[in-house]
Amino acid sequence: MILAFRLLLSSFLLTTFCIAPGCSGGPNDLPDLGQVTGKVTLDGNPLADALVTFTPVDTESGNTSSGTTDATGTYELHYSGENMGAIPGEHKVTIIVGEGATPTFPEGVDPDNLSPQERQKYTAPAVIPAKYNSESTLTETVKSGPNTINFELTSE
Repeated sequence: MILAFRLLLSSFLLTTFCIAPGCSGGPNDLPDLGQVTGKVTLDGNPLADALVTFTPVDTESGNTSSGTTDATGTYELHYSGENMGAIPGEHKVTIIVGEGATPTFPEGVDPDNLSPQERQKYTAPAVIPAKYNSESTLTETVKSGPNTINFELTSE
């Protein structure tokens, strides 16, 4: 009886300590993220189904964040898994749109290990100028907390 009680108590304590914050290597291992939303327009019209990617200029600061625009041109950045946002700091931004703008990767290709330029190999040709994607000149700074970053693109 005492042995059963000790086993039950040990199991309870072990479970309690492993569920405690910081024990599981979960969200507490994430860097501080700024929440990023915005709207993308092309020649004044909402740009739907565009893949918006933010890549930290300081490549050691964290992962790339991306989001896809809806029918109104609105996007929200995802960092990893269910974690929303982007690393605070300066980012190079690429915007890809066209059939297949959301990349599809063959078996054995890990998209988390690809740069935005490598990811573009798995999308259809862009229907917007290269200065917004493969030859992007866009940069933005993400701050801690909420960020609204809009892009007013032109087809010329």
